[in-house]
Amino acid sequence: MDKKLIIQPIKHQVFAVLFMIALLISNLKPNINYLPAEKIAEDIVGIGVIKSKAIVLERNEGGVFKDVEDFKNRVAPYGVGNVTINKVVNKYKIGE
Repeated sequence: MDKKLIIQPIKHQVFAVLFMIALLISNLKPNINYLPAEKIAEDIVGIGVIKSKAIVLERNEGGVFKDVEDFKNRVAPYGVGNVTINKVVNKYKIGE
């Protein structure tokens, strides 16, 4: 039996699995509950260091953000508006 006939299908299967893993990894979002203020300010245009530090302070004092609604309610008093909140929600995973 020809070795190419055996090895070629295995190579295609391995490539397909690796491609699917790479696709899944590329779709993962970082979790806002574990990011430092500097990273948040760097990633989100218009948020700035002061607001990102306020988000981290609220997270440290009030515990992790449980979901998007919890995040919105807790950071709004710090002057983080809806546009910025939407940017954060689109960029990061919120909640455990």
